[in-house]
Amino acid sequence: MSRADENELQSFAAECGQQLASHVDALEPTRQAQLARARQAALAQDLSAPGTRAFRIPGVWLPAGVCAVAASLAIAVWVSRPLPAAAPATAVVAVEDAEWLASGEEPEFYAEEATFYEWAGAAAGAG
Repeated sequence: MSRADENELQSFAAECGQQLASHVDALEPTRQAQLARARQAALAQDLSAPGTRAFRIPGVWLPAGVCAVAASLAIAVWVSRPLPAAAPATAVVAVEDAEWLASGEEPEFYAEEATFYEWAGAAAGAG
């Protein structure tokens, strides 16, 4: 912070203090006494006492909470991870068919069940 900024902040704080003092002086004496008693009570209050803390997590619950959050985060990441992509079976079959067509060999599957194909041809011709 530069020296000019510090001077500006000090002058602003002094001006605010003067305005506050002028407003306090304008209050009724009973109201001024009430404010003074409230200020003294606030300053006298011991903030280090265990019952005066605004929020405190007991020592056992903090590590348990951290572990629970870490476990739930790990489960969420594990469940939502993408599955590895499997190679499509149709691409493999298409490559095998293309290789077979390029080889120029006769298909062997007709020879294995020739009686079925004879029957299917006869039934188609009769109908």
